[in-house]
Amino acid sequence: MIYPVKYPKQTSWKIVYNDFDGFSRKAVEFLSREVGKFILREDGVYKLYVLPCEKEGTQTPINAIFVSVYDKSETVQKFIPQDEVAQNDYCIKVLVNPDNEDGRFVVITAKDEKNLFYGAEAFVDNYLPMCAPIHGGLRIPQWMFNFKMPVYTLNESAKIQTRSVFTWGHPINDYRAYIRNLARLKLNQVIIWNDYTPLNAKEIIEYAHEFGLEVIWGYSWGWNEGGKLNSLDDEFLQKLKAKVLQEYEEHYKPLNCDGIYFQSFTEMSKEYIGDKLIARVVTDFVNDTVAEFFKREPKIKIQFGLHATSIKNHLDELARVDKRVEIVWEDCGTFPFGYTPIVRDEQAYEQTLELTKKIIALRGDAPLGLVIKGFMTLDWETFVSQNGPFIMGENDHTLLKKDAEMRKPIWQIFNAGWTAYGEYALRLIQEAYKMTNGKINICMAGAFDGGIALAQALCAEMIFNPEQDFKTLLHKVTSRQGVIEYE
Repeated sequence: MIYPVKYPKQTSWKIVYNDFDGFSRKAVEFLSREVGKFILREDGVYKLYVLPCEKEGTQTPINAIFVSVYDKSETVQKFIPQDEVAQNDYCIKVLVNPDNEDGRFVVITAKDEKNLFYGAEAFVDNYLPMCAPIHGGLRIPQWMFNFKMPVYTLNESAKIQTRSVFTWGHPINDYRAYIRNLARLKLNQVIIWNDYTPLNAKEIIEYAHEFGLEVIWGYSWGWNEGGKLNSLDDEFLQKLKAKVLQEYEEHYKPLNCDGIYFQSFTEMSKEYIGDKLIARVVTDFVNDTVAEFFKREPKIKIQFGLHATSIKNHLDELARVDKRVEIVWEDCGTFPFGYTPIVRDEQAYEQTLELTKKIIALRGDAPLGLVIKGFMTLDWETFVSQNGPFIMGENDHTLLKKDAEMRKPIWQIFNAGWTAYGEYALRLIQEAYKMTNGKINICMAGAFDGGIALAQALCAEMIFNPEQDFKTLLHKVTSRQGVIEYE
């Protein structure tokens, strides 16, 4: 049953904040935009409203969304005990306005300012669709602000330490929308692969940092020569080492980036190049090269994107990789490492799971990442690499719309696959979480420009909190209005 209120929704709501800078500002802006969808217009009438956003201490409205770091807000402290916030990344409470029983207060808070945006996202994407009013058997999210909101409490914490995306730079049409979407999925790192460094790389880093995302720049350490190589002699390796060091000094060091990612000559089905074992040579090459990096930059973050195909039978060699380097493993078997989100062979999946366990245990507490696939909307038969430096993610909106339309049928297939077989991905992520206590990087590889697809949102929720069961995750994600919302 629903209960109509006695006041116009458009003029009864306010957002009340404490700080309007940094991460707090991003949370307020997100709430203004997303709540504004519901209350800034009337149906069938071109009548304009605004959603007031006022600093705490002004007159309290009938309905309010309070968003603030816990220690900075007396109002938040009044409604939420400190221990509820201390043990969680963020806390959301929807409660009755103590001065007006028809009104509602929404309180969104966190101890760490970085997590305020996640709380705002959870309110919009989880609470609103789940608690929308029911009328005639229908749950109607667009009526959420017309009626008394159900009281509610949600406390959550990220279980996986690093939640990332690997992407290519040039398919991104709008880097700002792209980064906002990653933040909305509660991801905290983006790895961007380029043949040439974007001219606007600094602006991209700055914008990502505003949403709490690290930016790792990826480039080749012999990957692009891999299929052509017939020798791994010392002369080739020394020239390659000099080349990758020079490229860093010229293009990435000036950016003050958060780290670098590389791939080398491991993406092939064979184990040897000439008479040299790939696993042994790549380990020695990586160790020699990163030793020079760490001499120059002792605190640099380096990720080694490693294709398991050519080295999986020689894991003992990879155990020798410098433990300051994070190995980000991919191509470790069937789904969720495979391109197609389907499990046709239970035995192959079990073998993939066993290999994953070996990989996780391989280097003790050295940093580690796993790459989840099943989102690949790029056509490798027609893929064209960059042919020069470029402006990344500033394309005209017509290109974004065109690309999104072309990808829709592909996303439909992927969404169906993740709905049917996503439980296999969750099981592997849960195993990784259990073995590492969450100290791992779970990375999604794909071209996600153009909106948030169901498959992407489902996997992101898995890696935020793999302690949820699959049915709960699927219901939560498929209820969101922001999913499959192409921009």
